[in-house]
Amino acid sequence: MSGQSNRNLGALLLLLAAPAAAQDSRGISIATFAVARDSASAQQAAVTDFLVRQSFQRNPRYAVLDVEGFLATGTPIQARDQMQRALAQLDKGRQMYDAFELDPAIATLTDSVIAFERGAAALTDMGPYVRALQLLGATHMLKADKKSARNAFERALLVDPGATLQGGGYPPTVLEAYDAAREAVKAIPLASLSVYSNPAAAEVYIDGIFRGATPLTVQRLPAGRHVVRVYRAGYLSFGKISDLLEGTESTLQASLKPTAQAAQFEGLLRRAAPEAAQDGAGAATQELGAWLKVDQLLVVQVTASGNDVTLQAAHTDAAGGARLHAATRTFSFSSQRYRSDVEEFIVGEFRQAQLGVTQGTGTGDQVGTNYAPRRPDRPVHPGFVWGGVSIGAGALFLLTGIGFTIPAVNINNKLARLPQIDANSGKLRSEGQIYFGVAVAGYALTAATAVAAVILFAIAGTEEESVETILQTPGGQ
Repeated sequence: MSGQSNRNLGALLLLLAAPAAAQDSRGISIATFAVARDSASAQQAAVTDFLVRQSFQRNPRYAVLDVEGFLATGTPIQARDQMQRALAQLDKGRQMYDAFELDPAIATLTDSVIAFERGAAALTDMGPYVRALQLLGATHMLKADKKSARNAFERALLVDPGATLQGGGYPPTVLEAYDAAREAVKAIPLASLSVYSNPAAAEVYIDGIFRGATPLTVQRLPAGRHVVRVYRAGYLSFGKISDLLEGTESTLQASLKPTAQAAQFEGLLRRAAPEAAQDGAGAATQELGAWLKVDQLLVVQVTASGNDVTLQAAHTDAAGGARLHAATRTFSFSSQRYRSDVEEFIVGEFRQAQLGVTQGTGTGDQVGTNYAPRRPDRPVHPGFVWGGVSIGAGALFLLTGIGFTIPAVNINNKLARLPQIDANSGKLRSEGQIYFGVAVAGYALTAATAVAAVILFAIAGTEEESVETILQTPGGQ
């Protein structure tokens, strides 16, 4: 049985318990917003809002404001209550599974799955949900209910096709059933889903992956059950389990409910957005930052003109009211590089914000001294260090082999010219064997260190994660 605790469970519990606006142990608290200049720019602004927020969420030096939690302060969010229940039932069900209490485990894990689905609006991390389905399938398999086991496994793999059974101890029957479900999911016919929202220009996540902004049609989704979440700043997230039928286009309409403080929030943000193009921190920007109780505020005004999208961004010290940095850049929204280009712009210009009022010109040039802490330099992976050492040692061994090969060849040539009964032939033959043996050892060690270097570099390359280039990540607000 699997006794491994679910790391995603702890992470999500911490997220649900964290104060919405307070600076947490990760460091600087920041609120980020991309605001459309006009209705024609709304969809582009929604996509940009996600990209900007994600750029800061990936940096451990920043704690990005949970806008929905802040604006709903004092009002229970039912979806988050369901998440807490789902996580608690998952933990209890896992303990029952490990204790081989199969019938109670099935009931408890089923309750966990139902709670996750009822709380789909707060389901930002698919890991615990997938884990509940996996454990439910494994428990059914141990009860010899192959049909229910396959159904649970396929539901888990529809949400996350790459999900594996974590931890050891699963019996072969469970592993075989899971592998069979994986193959079955690969052969599932495709479907499509169109998502609309009121108001429009809301972020759409399918199975935890950001897909774009409403109105949105996503093609080539496997038919079956998927988790859809729709988010827009100022509103309570919408979540629903959508069952897609093969060969058809399903439609989902999300009616977003404003939070208790939505009107005040939208009014402040609407007045603060134009100030991104002005010198210095404007009054509305300072008021917004003070109201949100964050250390820093990044507001991006988004203007769409045909295929071009212009971002006018301003980074403000919300506590002190000083403008840290401002920059403007234009991108092609239809370009496949739009997401990566925007993230590079945000990371380069604002995640290493400058002290002093500096106005970017679209070239990325900056002046001033560092204010916001830089992301700590990633240490060199030990595998790269030892791989380099292995290469250096291999070079020395190779030179040693060559150095001893030359005298061994010379001695062999001398022996070929000497008579068989020559008194010196025995001594030369012994010396030649020594030189030859050392040369062979040198070449063998060269090959061994080369293999070691390849293995070390492969391990280091696998473990080295480049967070700046991960574009489609689960989560978001």
